[in-house]
Amino acid sequence: MDLFLFEATALMNLLYGTSDFTSRLVPVILGMMIVIIMPRLLRPWLGQIGALATSVLLLISPFILYFSCYIRHDILVIAWTLLAVTAIFRYLENRRERDLMLLAAALALMLSTMEISFFYLAILTRYLSIREL
Repeated sequence: MDLFLFEATALMNLLYGTSDFTSRLVPVILGMMIVIIMPRLLRPWLGQIGALATSVLLLISPFILYFSCYIRHDILVIAWTLLAVTAIFRYLENRRERDLMLLAAALALMLSTMEISFFYLAILTRYLSIREL
């Protein structure tokens, strides 16, 4: 199940040379994506102040800070789950095919990263089943 992390880390080591710095680039980039990009993508549902507050809270979150510094699967699963949630919200609002493709990509990355993804998928499925009632 560790396919994405190991392959992405190997790509960074191939492109920039093997070192501690390059080995940690993937989690760091995804950690920055969680803090900067995800609240902006969720702005239509959070509002301007909510997105800013979310960015600040994610920025000072010890969990995000800790796991985005090490080669662990947790930060990757969080990033892909947030991307899947964004795709679900966008699809439910606009019903565009590209949002379904984004959801499929996020779920594929999420499921190829860590086993806990099945629980996140169950939570998302439960939300969608309750919402459609």
